[in-house]
Amino acid sequence: MVELNRFGRIMLYPTHKEIVKIGLVLSAPYDIFYPSDGAENYMEYWGYDIMFGDKLITMIPEEFLIIPGEKDETDTDEVEDLFVK
Repeated sequence: MVELNRFGRIMLYPTHKEIVKIGLVLSAPYDIFYPSDGAENYMEYWGYDIMFGDKLITMIPEEFLIIPGEKDETDTDEVEDLFVK
């Protein structure tokens, strides 16, 4: 079981407005490359497939997740200021 941190909720909100913030991990971690078109400049991160309520969301970056009960390091006003205007 994992929880979306504040940054994860902000990033997923535009496309998944009604998502619950606690979910079940349904996959082992896997490498994701963005952009995946073979460009020289890319980001690599660990991704997971997670079931939030009745919605399966794939390729969730590890940086969007915390274990329930852990301190959310992204819970700062600076993160919200980047995305909320």
